[in-house]
Amino acid sequence: MIASLKTISREDNEATAKIMNKGYLPALRHLGRTHKVNVTWVSEAMKGGHFTLVCVQSHRQCADL
Repeated sequence: MIASLKTISREDNEATAKIMNKGYLPALRHLGRTHKVNVTWVSEAMKGGHFTLVCVQSHRQCADL
């Protein structure tokens, strides 16, 4: 049996959450080239149940000090 790890990712930017749910935004087509981020793959992984994206308020983000 293969174990699976499910991750919960918390995002305080609603626009980013919408892009991840949609899977594509023409204005961000450069991300794959410049930042090595494949938005479509992230969206497919999310829809496949590999991780969950949860919207949180900015003050609840541990990375925002």
